[in-house]
Amino acid sequence: WVVVQHCAKRILERLTRPPRVDTANLGPRVFAYRVRDAIGQLGEILTYERDDVMLETQREGRKVSISCWRHVEQWHPGTGTRHMGEHDVVIYCSSTRSSGRSDAISSGALTIACELRCALVAVDFLGSGGSQDAGASFGYWERYDLLAAVRYAKRQFPSAKIVLWGGAPTGAVACALYGSVRLEVALKGMVLDGCTTQLKTHVSDLASLAIKPTSALRRKLVDDVVALVDERFRKRTGVGLKAVAPQTAICGHAFSGTHVLLMGEKDGDVGTARDADILHSELDRAHPEDEHHLLLVGGRTARQRHKKRHVPQALEAVAAFIGRRFDVSKGFRYFTVNSPKGIRDHLLHSVPPWDHSDADDADLRATHEALCREESILPSEPSFRAPLLPSPSNEEYKEYHGDDDPGPGRTRIVKAISFHE
Repeated sequence: WVVVQHCAKRILERLTRPPRVDTANLGPRVFAYRVRDAIGQLGEILTYERDDVMLETQREGRKVSISCWRHVEQWHPGTGTRHMGEHDVVIYCSSTRSSGRSDAISSGALTIACELRCALVAVDFLGSGGSQDAGASFGYWERYDLLAAVRYAKRQFPSAKIVLWGGAPTGAVACALYGSVRLEVALKGMVLDGCTTQLKTHVSDLASLAIKPTSALRRKLVDDVVALVDERFRKRTGVGLKAVAPQTAICGHAFSGTHVLLMGEKDGDVGTARDADILHSELDRAHPEDEHHLLLVGGRTARQRHKKRHVPQALEAVAAFIGRRFDVSKGFRYFTVNSPKGIRDHLLHSVPPWDHSDADDADLRATHEALCREESILPSEPSFRAPLLPSPSNEEYKEYHGDDDPGPGRTRIVKAISFHE
């Protein structure tokens, strides 16, 4: 009984009381970015600005903090006047154990949004980052934080196409469950990274890891842990483990017309690859007319997983998927093959898009420095650590079926690049 209580307490704390993580420096409010054309050649210089907003949610009126990066068509720093164009929108969320807005930068989501010329709205779930305090529920109540961000995006960009990107299990579950609460906003697609089939199965996996394989009555101990976690999770959140069931949500009618990219970790400590495969099969069965993809990644370090980082090979597939949803005709192979200066460095080393390492691009640097001088928005100290170096011997990409644009039911396998610490 002591083993059961100790194990249940640790799992419950992980699910409902993650450590509070403040938002890291989000960088300059306005920055310049050089996009690339369809074959990777130098394109025009765009100006992006960031708005930080607190939004009221349906969770007892508590407010979540979001940041919206958007392309500014005309920028007049002296007067502050600008004219906004219409944008398609990626809404990014990650975890209650980190700041979704910071993760949007380090994960490469912001760089991809800049390349696609779309807006990025990133959310700090309640209880994390710059949002107000609240208990965590592994995506069940967090879907209402996501709903507030979706409504904000539709107010800002009424005719926009919207793609949700859950960059961590909690965010992926919230995105999947959002399908059961959305009424007025149709989605073009979802990227679900590490989504579980059911929270009860996830808890069982965690309990199996915590109890030694040699323990007597191991199966009974795992069942007792799950039952105790279910009881206490219900007391803290008001719902049981069975209520957090993305597998059920994605089979509903509300998901019809939503294309989904499922990402799973092949060598993680829980069955995310197994869950991604199950969800992929369920989507193909329930919504055969939609386009669904399965992307399995492997070889990421614990640090990469913690920072929500994927390597360019995986991000290339994500960018191509989102680009198709937004009808953007652009080749993303240059992310990984003969890529020009800048793009690969941004994605490989997780540096922010305003970090200009290309010494030859004097026009870009001059534009960015002019914006910073006018607005006095240069950070007082660097927001990110020095870039990590890739291991060339481990750089490897393998794609099954050989199609650049695989149809429904196809599977891409990506072996990630290891980083030297």
